[in-house]
Amino acid sequence: MTASTTRSAGTQPRPATTPLGRPFGAHLGAVGLANLADGVVQIGVPLLAVTLTRHRCSWGC
Repeated sequence: MTASTTRSAGTQPRPATTPLGRPFGAHLGAVGLANLADGVVQIGVPLLAVTLTRHRCSWGC
């Protein structure tokens, strides 16, 4: 047997794969930025609320 025909029992050759392309990269980047923005909002809004309401009379009472 030669090296090119030697395979382990039960293994199949891999099918040829095609690159995912530019549209997939753009979509992946957009999804990543959207998730980052969601995290910033989830952390930022409560911190902003705490900052604005730390003292009872901060609004001029």
